Amino acid sequence: MIEDRAYQTFAIDAVKRAILDGHRRILLCCPTAGGKTILASRILKGLLAKGNLGSFVAHRKELLDQTVKTLERVGVANVSVIRANDPREDRSKPLQVASVQTLARRPPMSPAPHIIFIDECHRAASDSYKTYLFEAYPNAIFLGLSATPGRSDGRPLGGELFSYMIQVATYSELIRGGFVSAPTTYSTPLLADLTKVRTVAGDYNQEDLEKAVNKGHIIADIVGTWLRRAGGRRTVCFAVSVEHSKSLTAAFVAKGVKAEHLDGTTPEEEREAILARLKSGETTVVTNCGILVEGWDAVWVKVCILACPTKSIIKYMQCGGRVLRPWEGVTPIILDHAGCHDRFGGPVHLDRIWSLTDKVKLASTVPPMRSCPVCFASILSALPACPHCGATMPAPVAPKPKERKIVPVDLALRELPELTEAERSWMEYTLGQARRLGWHWKALENRFSEHFAKPF
Repeated sequence: MIEDRAYQTFAIDAVKRAILDGHRRILLCCPTAGGKTILASRILKGLLAKGNLGSFVAHRKELLDQTVKTLERVGVANVSVIRANDPREDRSKPLQVASVQTLARRPPMSPAPHIIFIDECHRAASDSYKTYLFEAYPNAIFLGLSATPGRSDGRPLGGELFSYMIQVATYSELIRGGFVSAPTTYSTPLLADLTKVRTVAGDYNQEDLEKAVNKGHIIADIVGTWLRRAGGRRTVCFAVSVEHSKSLTAAFVAKGVKAEHLDGTTPEEEREAILARLKSGETTVVTNCGILVEGWDAVWVKVCILACPTKSIIKYMQCGGRVLRPWEGVTPIILDHAGCHDRFGGPVHLDRIWSLTDKVKLASTVPPMRSCPVCFASILSALPACPHCGATMPAPVAPKPKERKIVPVDLALRELPELTEAERSWMEYTLGQARRLGWHWKALENRFSEHFAKPF
């Protein structure tokens, strides 16, 4: 039996109100480990009980299987699965759990579902979702689920995709409730030189990035840091490319660590065998390229290596979120060799403000953080000593005030155009004020135009 969490009950009520208010594109934002699949299952159970037809769409086999199991746990067993060669497919059933890739190759669901959940809906801006979901079922109510509701380049998902957002919970709430474990994050002084790496579609060019990171001294630093910090715990490592992932695996193996690599070409049975060995402890480190970023739940993996620099806060938070689920009181560890801590302003579990109209930003309640100059752990700026290595922290340096640009009043007066007596009197007074306050000349022009209702 799955117990209700207060914030999930709140979210269910909020969804009902949003639908009654006429919203048909609703996004549910909930951090990793917040129980998005359970929340969707409960909502679907209630809708099915009222005679509605439903669908849950995801992009990976693991997400589909996880959803079917969760639906069974809340009492929904009459489920069809639309996926290549899946014997569970039965279009006559009221609930279809579907792969978006398979929907693109099959006839539309008929009769059309009344409500469609989209898992990991930060992917919904792609053409496949637009064509085979939003356009294919124009009368359906869409509910998007994501811990990171933004496009890969950080732009929001409002407008044509979603019109209403519900913030189900925050990381601070989940940590207080014991549903998420706050990680210890370590950065490193040895980062790849990215100055020659081009940007394509909002993120680093993969070919350039591989050349920058797939170097012996950088890989050796990753392995060495893991040996010092991870304590032999089971680990997932995110690499830039297949070759980079294989290089990392070889470096771990050379140090006597049981490590394996997987990528998109790894056969399904072999992938499952690798992850089974990781679960049993036969394998300690699994390196991968873009496979385990989303929807992979392995509570016993407690170390995440970020070896893939990215400009996407979505990718950063999804990778780091893989190790945040509580397990036997073990504190998760994130080893940031990608510069994400510096680029995005702090560890993955800090509260962030998501919006359908603006880019994500840190919540105003998040205290300032900094890296310890000795062990490179991410710590509160106000701490006098590092809680991880004991190093004394230098006092934070207050930012220098910006120098005001002085307006040359006399020169400005000599260059004034022909003005009426009233205009010249106003301008002379305002120039004096500008000199005292350090205004720019353009500000004077704007104020003149506003005061006299004509251009200067």
